[in-house]
Amino acid sequence: PTPTPTRTPTPSAVVDHQADHTVKWEKGTISNKVVESSISPAAASWNSKMASLGKGLLICATCGLSNTDGYSVTIKTVDPGNSSCGTSYACASIRTLPSSGHITTVEIRIEEPPVGSMRDKTTGHMREVRWKWTTDRGIAGDLVECRPHVPTMPCPEAYYAHIGRAMLHELGHTLGLADLYLSAPPTLDAVMNRGYAITSEDIRLLGQIYANHSPH
Repeated sequence: PTPTPTRTPTPSAVVDHQADHTVKWEKGTISNKVVESSISPAAASWNSKMASLGKGLLICATCGLSNTDGYSVTIKTVDPGNSSCGTSYACASIRTLPSSGHITTVEIRIEEPPVGSMRDKTTGHMREVRWKWTTDRGIAGDLVECRPHVPTMPCPEAYYAHIGRAMLHELGHTLGLADLYLSAPPTLDAVMNRGYAITSEDIRLLGQIYANHSPH
């Protein structure tokens, strides 16, 4: 049988306008070095792509937050049984001001180890599978083709989730971006649509959110 993962990122609230433009990330308790080492490259990638908007958007570790538009994001690894991420192995818990919708506090939770549920297409039964974080796109994937009883199609010893993609996606939420995979076609190339890299579509949507924002 071919198992199909049902573990997908939990949808977050759509933030259609946003004043916050400085995201200061700080490490909480992170038990996995692969997870920890993915933060800075993901932040740098967003900063490089966002520069074209000219809105002063920044994700940083050492920046000051003297302006009222800034806030801190805590990134930490959590036990999958206590992550509060629903069916996701990574999520961003976001609080906003009721009056304006502006982000106030964010916590990015990365399950360690990541856990997913796989559905056996033949029997329809669900089984829990422990994944591992990886930086290797060659072994990472959302769908693993295997047939336990066919020698030429053995199931892997472990399923791998790409930490770089997960970190980029969750940092996208801290900027106010929502999940695209809930309504967009799978062919749309965007990190908020389960892509592996930030694309022009992600930046276009970010530009809409900050269209009326003047950098300080």
